[in-house]
Amino acid sequence: MAEAEVDTGLFEEFMKEMEQVRENWSQAHMEVETLSFTGESTQGLISVTLNGKFVAQEVHFEQAIRSGVGIRGLEAGVKEAINDAAKKAELYFQAQIEDAVKKMETSNREPSAIPAAPVIKPRLSNPVSSMTN
Repeated sequence: MAEAEVDTGLFEEFMKEMEQVRENWSQAHMEVETLSFTGESTQGLISVTLNGKFVAQEVHFEQAIRSGVGIRGLEAGVKEAINDAAKKAELYFQAQIEDAVKKMETSNREPSAIPAAPVIKPRLSNPVSSMTN
């Protein structure tokens, strides 16, 4: 039986690109922690800063305390500030994804250039003799 012919050059190029994607993903993952998004309550008396993993880094409510906001007001303001920061982060990440997709779409590489798995067809030893018996 003849062996399937495989273009190893395309496969190697594809594997190199996959390694680059993995490295880029790893780098982006590390950079996420360095990002910060600050949100404010509706009245601007409370602010919350989240990192790129949506973990709270800072909470400021001194102005709210000085202005006499009660516990319910503080709770509501903190929620508003967290939601505002999360929305800013979401918009940022959405823009990053859109940029990455545009870069992929405008690259010179055609999607059909990704190597397909070889098709191996079985070869019958003597198909005519099995039909006549």
